[in-house]
Amino acid sequence: MIPVDRVVCQMRDQWLVVGKGPTYSRLAGREWCNNVMFLNNSPLPAAGIGFKYHKERSFVHLVDLEVVEEFGDELEDAVEYFVMPWMPNYGFNRGSRNLQDLVSKVSLLHFLEGQDRLLFYNRKGSANVHPLYEGAVEVRYFSVEGALGVLARCGMGDVMLSGIDGGREYAEEFSGQVPLMNGRKSFDDQFRQLKGISKKYGMHFNDFCETTDAFEQPLDEQPDERLELPPDDEVEEVALESDFSDEPEGSQ
Repeated sequence: MIPVDRVVCQMRDQWLVVGKGPTYSRLAGREWCNNVMFLNNSPLPAAGIGFKYHKERSFVHLVDLEVVEEFGDELEDAVEYFVMPWMPNYGFNRGSRNLQDLVSKVSLLHFLEGQDRLLFYNRKGSANVHPLYEGAVEVRYFSVEGALGVLARCGMGDVMLSGIDGGREYAEEFSGQVPLMNGRKSFDDQFRQLKGISKKYGMHFNDFCETTDAFEQPLDEQPDERLELPPDDEVEEVALESDFSDEPEGSQ
């Protein structure tokens, strides 16, 4: 099993992080030639909407073991690397088994480890950590926090986002799935965490705009469409450091 930074930190081209929010639909008919980090099962509708990407540059970030159980085989076909915390969630709460234990019990994880496609990081607040990953990444409410934390710790300064939205809905491509299963009232909760990442690491988030051809343009010609995060008074106050309670945690 490989610490995620040993792979991600070598991939210096621009990154796109893809969630399941309404702006996911903007990917339709597009092609992305650089690195992409999908969240949960978000790569699965990509072919159906004509979104093209390079599998050898693709990752999926998974916090919850249930996503592996439900979608793992399809995800294995869709992406090259699985990125997971050393201690994944189970039942939207921190699980009791680390990835090494799970590899011996979950056949897909065993297969991915054998192909050097299973990457891990230590999660902030976990007592059980792996010594090969220095430091820890905070994931409090949603998977995007961990994905951006991993990229930020590798020095990625500007990241493009699609499907990372507030509110309570998924994109229509995920209409059969129930959002906010982790008990949060809104996806707005993620924005305070994203502001913390931006401030700590100097990371900037660039929103894909339907009126531009940013996906097809060379990096040095792409317009600056930086995502404006909501003002502080429009999002619920949440802790930026690990101060975990017993409330459900999840990735969604």
